[in-house]
Amino acid sequence: MKRTMILLLSVSFFLVFLACDKDITPSLYNPDATSGPQPAISSIDPPDFALAGVTIVTITGQNFSPDSEKNFVYFDDQKGQIQSASATELKVKPPNLVGDSVAVKIAVHGAELFSNTVIYKLEYTEFEYGGVDKFTDAYSLACDPQNNIYVSSGLRKIVKISPDDPEDNSDYVPVTDGFYQTMCWGPDDYLYAGRTRFIYRVPPGGGSIDKYGDRLRNPVYDIDFGPNHNLFIAGRNSLMRMKPDGSVDEVMEYERIILNAIRVYDGYVYVSGEYYGDDPNVMVRGIWRNEITSDDGAVGPAEAVFDWDAAVGETGPGINDITLDIDGFLYIGAEYDNAIYYLIPQGPGDYAGSELNVLYPNILKPPATAFVWDNDIYLYVNRKSDNPDEQKLLRVTMAKLSAPYYGRQ
Repeated sequence: MKRTMILLLSVSFFLVFLACDKDITPSLYNPDATSGPQPAISSIDPPDFALAGVTIVTITGQNFSPDSEKNFVYFDDQKGQIQSASATELKVKPPNLVGDSVAVKIAVHGAELFSNTVIYKLEYTEFEYGGVDKFTDAYSLACDPQNNIYVSSGLRKIVKISPDDPEDNSDYVPVTDGFYQTMCWGPDDYLYAGRTRFIYRVPPGGGSIDKYGDRLRNPVYDIDFGPNHNLFIAGRNSLMRMKPDGSVDEVMEYERIILNAIRVYDGYVYVSGEYYGDDPNVMVRGIWRNEITSDDGAVGPAEAVFDWDAAVGETGPGINDITLDIDGFLYIGAEYDNAIYYLIPQGPGDYAGSELNVLYPNILKPPATAFVWDNDIYLYVNRKSDNPDEQKLLRVTMAKLSAPYYGRQ
């Protein structure tokens, strides 16, 4: 037993000796290595804000890597997607992160230090607004000069959504005859609405709603104010005009065309509609316009603006609503496939050769059934879906102003 212990101690001592004699693994630290220069951010474009997960921002600065994979752009603690890189410029898609004070900084492979930090705003692309859902059963929309949004509800009332409380709504006026097909704000601070063959209006502050003006010749589908306080009315087979005294005239016959949306822009009345006749020379589904030729709302002949079926096909989605922005981009709310399409004018009022673009694809869900733009950069979109759980009022960030709403001026 004693000999065994001596033998084990001898072997252990020999192994320790061998271990001490073996070369030590060299450290990964290289005292002679030098760090790359610290990256620096000088500006971000667009300068005010970007849409989270959508807008490609351009970061200008220095000491970036021309190799995209060696740059790491952080928005708070989330990385953006590098689209392209040079030593002085990075194009990046931000993550789907929303905040008014997002910290942007950059790391570059080989540089020990992060860049300086720039505080930036990432905005919602779409935001569920006003607590509108399947229980509200929303139809038409309107907006006043203070950016309060009004919604005609199937619950026999019009509700008001304040920008100070965008997650809730309050009753503005009860109604007795169902919902309203269309609404818009008037120059006298009345809220105007239309259904069947009548125009209604609500006095400032709400409380009641009453018929206003003459009975219409045809059913009303949409309304919009033009210059000189004339109310233009899109109806079945006709474009009508209500003067400030409430008198109504048909200013243009649209034979066998149901006009379902209207918007006044740059001296013209734009309408969308569907032709149910058999003349092959008439667009089946499309957008037309009439020039306003006098202060009392007289108009010139109808001009074809855009052939919708030629762009989406005969089985493509129908048009639910139209609007325009300050630069003349024409937006079209659709039934399915995509929520909103838009056209960039080739010249003033020239959309015939314009490409049909999709606004925020894979983000906005169809349908887009009604529009109203506020006095800021937000377009409000009613999504009255066949799926009750998808029924929402959405505030969509457009990053630009709308064309003028004459009823709010």
